[in-house]
Amino acid sequence: MIAKHTLSIVCVLLLGSVLATGAHPIAGTTVLSRRASKQVTDSEAREVRFIERFYADCVFGEHEDPHSVTERSCTEKLRKRLRATYAAEYDGEGYAIWLFRSGAQDGPSDESRVTSVIRLGKGLYRVEFIDMGIEGSRTLKLVTRDGKLFFDEITE
Repeated sequence: MIAKHTLSIVCVLLLGSVLATGAHPIAGTTVLSRRASKQVTDSEAREVRFIERFYADCVFGEHEDPHSVTERSCTEKLRKRLRATYAAEYDGEGYAIWLFRSGAQDGPSDESRVTSVIRLGKGLYRVEFIDMGIEGSRTLKLVTRDGKLFFDEITE
């Protein structure tokens, strides 16, 4: 009986320390705020879901046509960059979606998923992921136009 009680106290203390650091589980990832005491807002949670959905549908998945997902998820500025990068590699038109990935051609496994999203502030998020078994990350800038979220920039 004492062991169960002690275990419960330890679990509560661990949960309290996770919450105190600003960690917040959303759809299997962890959102961390740069300021540990800041709570994750509804707006931040919406932005994280937007990032996760884009990676699931367009970057790692084939749930939807990547062209249409990119058209409705990226600003014209970023779409122009993605088109130019694609054109430098291939004939024809398309978007260089690989800029959102690790850059690896092949990996040791089929596992590809977002592992965490870290809020950096001023619309910037650090996305950490596993891409075909290889760890990677990108920094993405989000903007809101007419109430809709868009990716505006991407950096390694």
